[in-house]
Amino acid sequence: MLWAVVLLCLSAASVQAACTTKELDAAAACYGRHAKMMMNSNPCLSMQAMVSCYISRGCTDKVKPMCQQARTKGCWQLNCEDPKIEFEVSKPARGSNSIFIKNATQFVMLDTGMTEEDAKISIKIIKRLIGEGKKFRAVMITHPHPDHVMSAWKINEEYPTTPIYLGTNAAKQELIHGLYEFGPFLDPASPGNPVGKATKKFDYQKNIQVLWSSYDLWGSPDVNVMKDMYQMGETRHFSIISIPAANAMITGDLVEYKMHLWLNGVDLQMQCGWLEVLNKLKYMADDETRLFPGHGMSGDALRKEMTAPKVIQSSIDYLNYARTATPSNCDPNIVKADLRKKFVEREADAKNGKLDRTIGSLPPSPTARVPADAKYLGCDCGKDPKKPVGACTKPPPKCIVPSM
Repeated sequence: MLWAVVLLCLSAASVQAACTTKELDAAAACYGRHAKMMMNSNPCLSMQAMVSCYISRGCTDKVKPMCQQARTKGCWQLNCEDPKIEFEVSKPARGSNSIFIKNATQFVMLDTGMTEEDAKISIKIIKRLIGEGKKFRAVMITHPHPDHVMSAWKINEEYPTTPIYLGTNAAKQELIHGLYEFGPFLDPASPGNPVGKATKKFDYQKNIQVLWSSYDLWGSPDVNVMKDMYQMGETRHFSIISIPAANAMITGDLVEYKMHLWLNGVDLQMQCGWLEVLNKLKYMADDETRLFPGHGMSGDALRKEMTAPKVIQSSIDYLNYARTATPSNCDPNIVKADLRKKFVEREADAKNGKLDRTIGSLPPSPTARVPADAKYLGCDCGKDPKKPVGACTKPPPKCIVPSM
């Protein structure tokens, strides 16, 4: 029934001159991609995606009749106006990008960064946006890695009534488990934390909430949080934020540009899930899509340098190569040198002295995941992890990645 409504609207739109055939085709293709990703979603959210695709492709004259028809089907919360969403990125001192989604009345912050200095950079933006009359609705953490969440204490200290969300309870429990694993490193009040100076402990369990609905984040369906919809990726639980009306996607660390992917702790099974996610993201994107990765260049600047499908494909190529390379030798130093040589363009930040992220994402020691992968494949890495045996010729199990 939903497809019938969409086809009727597309057919009716074809006789109106304000929207070109090329724009209509782009809107239909946009909707087709998002609809496939939202197969289990409710029809009203699917209709919102269609409306948003019309808006992002300049076919705003087609929106009103579609919304009128959709509301007769009970979709009363459809936003039929151009949300005029814009983006701003806070460049971190050490942690992740903090991405601000904003319009004339409100804004949300995605990821907090890692250090107190990261937070202070973002707080300058927050104060300016509030001074412009915009409401600070929420903070959303894309995935539970320290460099995306460790500055949350400072944001909470400055804005204690602003909720901080993770996508699912499973993602929150992954973060809490990390607290036990990393201990004082994540506590900004501990001497063991090198990047925080809080006067009291930050209670992640209390202060990080679970996001139950995209409406809680933005207040309308224009910002769609896709949480744990796919298999495992860089972390076991993560959220992707899609904004069809602005033709934009916030991907966290699932996609990187001119930077190594984070491979530590990502076992062979997770790599297959990651590849599946990347293939779906590539399917959703087109040449005009604005990508906002967790680190480095993003948005319009990234689009001018490389289109979204090519950026995502470069991450697919990296992961496919790394999947073969990481279990090929019991010595992670050899693996690291191989990846650095193969993907020299991802060493860009090394020129700016930011080796901690560029090189730090690669397996750091013989006790890390590299020999674990090799042993999983039945390779003999020896009893002493400091003296690995060497090469292993057994290939990793093949990933079954559905075609889009």
